[in-house]
Amino acid sequence: MRDKRNGDACILEIQGGGETSSTRILTDHVTKWENGEDVRLDSFPARVTKTGRVTTPGLIPANAWRRLQEQLIVKGGICVSSDKKFVAAMGKTIYLHLLRKLPDIETLKRQKSGELNCAFIPYEITKDEAINFYINIDNVLYLDLQELVERLIKYGVRDDELFTTSMISLEES
Repeated sequence: MRDKRNGDACILEIQGGGETSSTRILTDHVTKWENGEDVRLDSFPARVTKTGRVTTPGLIPANAWRRLQEQLIVKGGICVSSDKKFVAAMGKTIYLHLLRKLPDIETLKRQKSGELNCAFIPYEITKDEAINFYINIDNVLYLDLQELVERLIKYGVRDDELFTTSMISLEES
């Protein structure tokens, strides 16, 4: 992807809302439709479990977040070493998940005109008949990729109790 105004090339990674849970429900719904059964494709399928609980497919944003972190390291590393930019367009669900995981990410935010090599662009799909994307420009995060990766490494909190149990030595015996 290239910004024609200033010639900056970038890698664009697009993430939806996350991996879909309970995909079997979707598969069964489509199979019924393929077999000519009377199902509506415009209604969201659900299944009632043996315990009477209604289950519907949902999103697993944590998996999309892990995938995005992998792309930040691999593709972002390529961008940094090539003096290019990494852009991640993401659905609202994963964007909000990211803000919960890195609540102080706003402190890394740059001005669009400043030094940046990374941008997170949240989008929503509108409910029109055509698939349209709405981007709220105020929520775009322009970042420095190196600072972001350092923040990712540091976002774990110290836990002294974690290391109090007996452990196997990694030193040669």
